[in-house]
Amino acid sequence: MNNILLIGCGEIGSRHLQGLSQSNIDIDITICDPSNISISKAKDRFNEMPINSRIKSLNYHRSINNISKKYDLVIIATTSENRRNLIINLLNKTKIKYFIIEKVAFQCNEDFKYVLDLFNRKKIKAWVNCPNRAFDSYKKIKKIAENKSKLSLKVNGGNWGLGSNLIHYIDLFSFLCSEDQIKIDTRYLDKNIYPSKRKGFVEFSGSIIAKTNKGDVLFANDDINSTRPVVLELCYENLRIIILESENKARIQQQKNEWLWEDIEFQITNQSSMTNNLLYQIIEMGYCDLASFEKSYQLHKLIINSFNQHISLIKGEKINICPIT
Repeated sequence: MNNILLIGCGEIGSRHLQGLSQSNIDIDITICDPSNISISKAKDRFNEMPINSRIKSLNYHRSINNISKKYDLVIIATTSENRRNLIINLLNKTKIKYFIIEKVAFQCNEDFKYVLDLFNRKKIKAWVNCPNRAFDSYKKIKKIAENKSKLSLKVNGGNWGLGSNLIHYIDLFSFLCSEDQIKIDTRYLDKNIYPSKRKGFVEFSGSIIAKTNKGDVLFANDDINSTRPVVLELCYENLRIIILESENKARIQQQKNEWLWEDIEFQITNQSSMTNNLLYQIIEMGYCDLASFEKSYQLHKLIINSFNQHISLIKGEKINICPIT
């Protein structure tokens, strides 16, 4: 039997649970969250899903003190603070084969590196849940753009949570241009730090620019005072694609078609429709389409260093822990 542990069953965690509820392999599910509100939400969302005979058991706990001795997959869907201690405590109590960890994975590079080294020593495979690269639509777009020139990717919208969600677009950028060596310029961020919608965390507004060594460019803009939907524009020498993620729409122009606009299929996959596929890949094949833990460490490190430098300049003191989630 495959034992699955879900730590944190709030907004995103309960969506993971809905995904697990659609498993096509036999699983026992254990859920751990100290909040009665979150557990109640998770139960409601699980009960919305069709009955699945593959779910052999479902147990809820408020503490990891009551968990079992062995798990095939652990999904960590808590907020980003104190993740290092959580993982250390888990591994002191139980044997774990695989992890999926929600972005933002950690708030400081030292914690991320410590856990990366810990996983390597224990031969644990892990991935960070930045799912864009796992979407069929983005895989198809990458194939369309295969062997094209340098990529210019623009992400533009209002109040989309640049601090919390930039990692999604950095990861997508890395995936589309097959490049991990990226530099980030934060000079064009607003000289303000904004409270996040999540208590205890911060957000940013303005623009960042990221570049690869081979000349690919990402421009990301977030106007915190706007409600403008996010629009992505991917430009190559002979190709342009416009994506409206909120509407699941995309249009393409190609030089070979005389730059006439064409609609193309595009669909954002909800977490509740995705986790079961990740589960199957990991349990049956030992891999999944998400970025590996080591790859995501390199991308997280870029963002954490850049945001910490920005906060340090504003506050006039050195910041090592980046309060984003």
